[in-house]
Formats: sequence, structure tokens, C-alpha cells
Amino acid sequence: MSNFLISILFLLNINEANHPIHLSVTNIEFNEKTKNFDIKVRFFVDDFETAVNKQNKIILNLNTDKEIKNADSYIIKYCKEKLNIALDGIDFTKKMILEKREINNEEKVIWLDFSIKANIPKKIKITNKLMTEMFSDQKNLLIFTCKKKQEAFTFDNSNITKEIVIN
Repeated sequence: MSNFLISILFLLNINEANHPIHLSVTNIEFNEKTKNFDIKVRFFVDDFETAVNKQNKIILNLNTDKEIKNADSYIIKYCKEKLNIALDGIDFTKKMILEKREINNEEKVIWLDFSIKANIPKKIKITNKLMTEMFSDQKNLLIFTCKKKQEAFTFDNSNITKEIVIN
């Protein structure tokens, strides 16, 4: 079973209103055909919305009739501040494009799909501080796939940066 499937099953099984864990799962995969890094991020929607609301002093009301019109701009701003990606020492975070946002109310999960147009670097540096300002027990799982190489990393408040060498 792939790490991607395991991470989805893990998130889908934790859907209590007051979940006992604070977790995000990020998949970064290089797409050889499009020459993009495809980035998929999953959060518990209540935790994510609370973090974005607090940072911006707003109320997003995601996936409701009261959702603010520019909700995606706040989502993008938060993600670009908390998830940084450098390829061969060059910060590509600003080039992240939000391709899709989906909320599953049943599982209480939000999926965000981003992409970065780039060639395969020799080295990638990832800083993942997603929601670490909100929860002392926040864990951020990252699964990285490039050139048939797959690695998994865990980020938390004391461990926010990983560097990956691509052969």
C-alpha cells in the first residue's frame, strides 16, 4: 500500500468533532510530464480555518453561504507563509499556485492542491510550519516523491526543516 493511500486512510479515520490529534499530511511529487511539483495538503478543516482566521483576524466560513469572497487569497497567504519550498537554494514558495480546494464535510477534511513549475533540482529544502503556531502537539507528515524515490518526514514545533538530496 502506498504512503499516499496510508496517509489518506489515516486522516479519514480521525473524524471526531474534537479529534485527539493535530495533523496535516502533505504530498509533494514531481510530475515528469508537466514538469511540475504537485503539492497536496490535507488538514482538519476546523483547525485550518481557526489558524487562518486567527492570523488574519477574519472569519472565512469555508464551504458555507457566508464564505467570504476572497477566501482563497487568505488560504494561499497562510500556506505560503507556513510551507516554504526552496529548489537548489532558490525560494519557489511565491510560485506556488492553488489549483484546487475541496472540503469533505463528512470527514471534516480540507484538501488543497498546489503546483510549482520547475525542473528537477539537485536539492530541495522544505520548511513546514503549518499550524505549529496553533497547537503544541501539531504533527505535519510529508511524503516526497521524485524519480521513483519516495521519502517520508515528520515535522513538528521543534523540527520544521528538511533537506532532500535528489540523485
